[in-house]
Amino acid sequence: MVIALVLAIAASALVLGVDTLVVRRRRIGYRVLMDGELTTKPGVDVLLKQPLSRDGEVIADPTVALVRVRNIGAFDLDESDLDDLTIAFPGRRTLRVEVSRAPGGVREALADGLQAGDDTLAVPPIRLRRHEGFDLLALLSGNARGVQVSGRVRGGRVVEDRRRPPRAAIAATVVLCLALGGLVATTLPLGRDTSCAGRVKVLTTSLAEPVLRQAAADYRRVCDGAAVDVVISQDSVATLLANGQSGDTIAVGTGTSADPRLVRTPYSVVLFGAVVNPATGVPGLTRDQIRWIYAGAVTNWNQVGGPDLPIVVIGRDASSATRRTFESKVLGKAEPAPTSNDCVTRTQPGGSLRCEAGSSAELLARVAAIRGAIGYADVGAIEKSGARPIAIEGNTPDIATVRGGGYPFWDVLSTYTFGPAAPDSPVGAFLRYLRITPAAATAAGFVPCTGPPC
Repeated sequence: MVIALVLAIAASALVLGVDTLVVRRRRIGYRVLMDGELTTKPGVDVLLKQPLSRDGEVIADPTVALVRVRNIGAFDLDESDLDDLTIAFPGRRTLRVEVSRAPGGVREALADGLQAGDDTLAVPPIRLRRHEGFDLLALLSGNARGVQVSGRVRGGRVVEDRRRPPRAAIAATVVLCLALGGLVATTLPLGRDTSCAGRVKVLTTSLAEPVLRQAAADYRRVCDGAAVDVVISQDSVATLLANGQSGDTIAVGTGTSADPRLVRTPYSVVLFGAVVNPATGVPGLTRDQIRWIYAGAVTNWNQVGGPDLPIVVIGRDASSATRRTFESKVLGKAEPAPTSNDCVTRTQPGGSLRCEAGSSAELLARVAAIRGAIGYADVGAIEKSGARPIAIEGNTPDIATVRGGGYPFWDVLSTYTFGPAAPDSPVGAFLRYLRITPAAATAAGFVPCTGPPC
């Protein structure tokens, strides 16, 4: 039994090492900064003062997408490293494209070689130094949504970039305003969506609270008269249902609700990770090993390939949405009761010492301080802390791995309203803003819902 566990850990470490040393050396990352509608109708994504036209004809169902592509790997890339880099807009037709941001040499290469198909943009082989990139602003026709980026990178791959962006919420809007004139026959001034004025109440779990507060602050800067009150509610959807038909309230939470009275809109994918104290020396665990640890069947790190060190299990309190995701996606059942109130002194016999934390920040601080500790949190919180993330089933948190079915610990953060929100209402305007301006979500390490598994 012990030998099998050691071999499993060794295999996981080998897979993780290969991924770190080879695959991640060269990476192209992409991020969808905006994907929204352009129209004269009040209460939509971007409001125009007159119909959008090109070559004298009004464009039917115009939309605009702003896509950022960057070299996020460890090395510079030359023309021979990139092949078939393609940006696709399924269900839409590409009308024009503008290179809205790029270094001089990259801009020239794109101007000479960028090819627009019916619903695609084919990027020519280009040289990208480390951290270099470009933004493409595409004017499209068709009411579909979603952007897909694919291609081949020698010794690497194309991934969705979850790294913290600059202040994209404002920057994306400014770039759109400046570049739109270059996409159409006549420069048309952009108006403001006056339906955003009014008060909105947002019920959210503590997991999403920082994201919603930042989004609300950004929103107030671009919408005169908007007031967004963010209130923590650990079961936000249940609170919305209990309040009944309240047209000024949005609930935000993970998981899904089958109640037919609610309208759910996926907002972002939240990646979670398991974390251990550095003294454990364990690079990864299988899902079964994590289950054995939390069940108390494995109580020492030497049983899973680590040193002779007692395991200290640190979980979240029962009201935590992060805990519910961990129980659903990893354990497959509820966490057992704690055996300690302070993570030091045992109050109940049996199994590992187990305690609970009231927040992700508290849990991560305890994991970093207590030898032999293990816990879990969302990736954004982990990246800000000194805790050490480990692989689960040989994979670390990554949206591409989630989409391929290789990483289990994730959930979809969604917005809920009691019935459909009126398009010209303050709630409808704020929901649109969240959908097309995902800067607050990406800054927190969340992945905007532009494709699976949303």
